[in-house]
Amino acid sequence: VLTFAVKDAEACLNATMSDREAVATLKEAEEALAIGDVATAHRLARSVADQADVELAQRGTRIDALATIRDPNATPAEITGARTRLQNIVLFGPDRHGTMDPTLQADVGEAFEAEGDDEHAYEMLAPLAKRDLIGSAFANAALSRVAKRRGETELAKQTHERCMLAATTKAICEGAYPRPARLWIMLDGKVAGYLAPAIVLLGALGLGRILAKRTERKLGVVFTTARERARRSPRTIATALLVLFGGTLAFLTASVPVVATFVAIAAGAVAIGRALDVRSFVREVALGRVEGFTARATTTEDAKLPEAKLYFLREPFTVEKVEDPSYREGARSALVRLTARPTTTLVVAGALATIAILLGMASFTTRALSKSATMPPRQSVPLSLDPSSR
Repeated sequence: VLTFAVKDAEACLNATMSDREAVATLKEAEEALAIGDVATAHRLARSVADQADVELAQRGTRIDALATIRDPNATPAEITGARTRLQNIVLFGPDRHGTMDPTLQADVGEAFEAEGDDEHAYEMLAPLAKRDLIGSAFANAALSRVAKRRGETELAKQTHERCMLAATTKAICEGAYPRPARLWIMLDGKVAGYLAPAIVLLGALGLGRILAKRTERKLGVVFTTARERARRSPRTIATALLVLFGGTLAFLTASVPVVATFVAIAAGAVAIGRALDVRSFVREVALGRVEGFTARATTTEDAKLPEAKLYFLREPFTVEKVEDPSYREGARSALVRLTARPTTTLVVAGALATIAILLGMASFTTRALSKSATMPPRQSVPLSLDPSSR
């Protein structure tokens, strides 16, 4: 009995937590709808539309329907379907009394106006306006347009003023629904989408420092000289800009944490690779362009020297330091032997990094385009008032 009681308690706890998550999701959907982000409102609202709790499911249905009504890309058929879903909340709601909440009635009236059905929109909205029960700026704007077309100038003016008091932007009262601000487009991500890339990039910074210290102990003056020369190199500046671009892209794709994390990994790998790079320096030494250093073919006597593996190295050679460059044949001391590293890993890493960057750019571009649409003023489209046509 105790076992079953514990299982029942766990089930209730899970249901409660699920409901709490649904409430939080619906709140986010309402906030997105308020700023005109219909794509996010659709996605969040539909995620709770099949919630076991009828009230929560109906809240999700209402937000989803309103997002359709205010969607600049919605077709007349989709708007009609959205209006029908709003009415069904009344007809098939939990009370089953057929009574309509004023807020929901205002939503239905807004939907009728969006369809171009002024008669039914007026029937829904005018009685509410007389009792000052319309709290929605969108519904007030809809009634204002209907009243103006009906020649009721005073009602049109009154509801337009009420809209101006409640609207987040004046464009709503003129029939142009808002679009998300550019800052919202950039910041509208998930916590994991910000946190994971930040951890990756900070981890790359720490790992780079550790590996740099280890490499410095191993290669000594070769590494320190290479690093000093690299600081003044245009390639280093280009790499820094690339890493900055990758970090920014990871930040902008925070709505998709997996993509953001892969972009951050790619940026971190590029940064570490450049921090540990000695290939450019070695190439300059081999070409005789670095004073105080020279290169020769590796011999069996160099086996005890520290080894550094480099990509794209045609043949192994040894780097030497010229102790006294003033003499034509000055004394030399061997520092490090260089051998070739297989390029398979580099090719795979480069391919993955390229895919990550492309996914990040595609993700951000798609999201930005979906959120940047502006709702043009609605035009009245005459519809049949025959109930059978609905």
